[in-house]
Amino acid sequence: MNLAVRILATILLTLAVTTVGARSHYSMVHNRFAALAWNGIGSIEGDLLVVENPTADDILLTDTTAVKQAAYTLTAVFANRHNRAGRRYRAGDKQVVNTRWGLVFDVAGHTWTEVVLACHNTALLDDITDRRTMTVSVVHHADSTIDTLATKVLSQHVDLAAGMNALRVEVENRHATISIGKKQLQPVLELTLPERGRGSVKGGVLIGGGAEVAIERVVMSIPDNQKVLRTTPWTRESLAGHFAQSNDPVEGFWTYQDRDMSNQWLRLGGRYTLAVVANGRDYDLIYISGAQVNPSDWHVGMLKGRITKTIFGDHYDLFWIDATGMPIAHDAYATVDNGVLLTLRFPVYNSQIRLSKQISVE
Repeated sequence: MNLAVRILATILLTLAVTTVGARSHYSMVHNRFAALAWNGIGSIEGDLLVVENPTADDILLTDTTAVKQAAYTLTAVFANRHNRAGRRYRAGDKQVVNTRWGLVFDVAGHTWTEVVLACHNTALLDDITDRRTMTVSVVHHADSTIDTLATKVLSQHVDLAAGMNALRVEVENRHATISIGKKQLQPVLELTLPERGRGSVKGGVLIGGGAEVAIERVVMSIPDNQKVLRTTPWTRESLAGHFAQSNDPVEGFWTYQDRDMSNQWLRLGGRYTLAVVANGRDYDLIYISGAQVNPSDWHVGMLKGRITKTIFGDHYDLFWIDATGMPIAHDAYATVDNGVLLTLRFPVYNSQIRLSKQISVE
């Protein structure tokens, strides 16, 4: 299945026989980008972390999350404000055009790999023949050796100036998939990576010389290899009885309130009522009613997803199951506001769904 179909199916919420969850570590304004070591070189402006690099050398702003697994996903939503055609920007004692920015991953000591973005014009002074493009390059650094592993030139579906793009690296053993887009992620490169050591690695953001990068979020997602079962033992009656004895403010029945999403990327599968019930350090999201897409596939007690506590109060990692039976474990989170609104957020796709807590169940 291609990526566009999968994105369209994200909110259709059907069941998989088995799926794999993930732990997602966010750097965003809600936690003051705590996972990025940015203090002293950046500032928070509204919802963004802005880092300007006036030097000629690259800045590697690495996440503090160390990854031991052979599989992980690193995603950033960011913009290079110093990326306007024909403009020159200070980088040390020089003026540069076509400043660079991107992601770094598999960072271990003096070895790392970069996904570098840089825009160019074919004939800047000729309005008729000029064509602006973005080059996506994967570059490997090992001590003093630098090797370009793959490149791709893009002219569509990315912002070629100072607007936001989402960039993702999916690593599984030595295989990497690079996806990018200004509205939705599209795979653009697949490649085999050089051998890496057995120790932990990190990832982060690359700010090239002369660039000024505004970061909306950086997300590191790591599979937790926990199988999610197709069904649960819960019924409406057993849930109601459990909630009657519970003092947990998150537990209870939650019903569809409203949504804010782009139908270009996501569609709502129904106006759902869900039960949120504690399961160890997690909360299971149990289907109760409301399916409008494939309603015969749903019955009370099916698992719809899971939210996992983080250190940031009412902020939770979110795991969904889409209409294709595939897990949606990246770039999604949930918040609980004042104990009465549960918001399910898909920030890469600029979409969210809100559910309100029921005082009583029908």
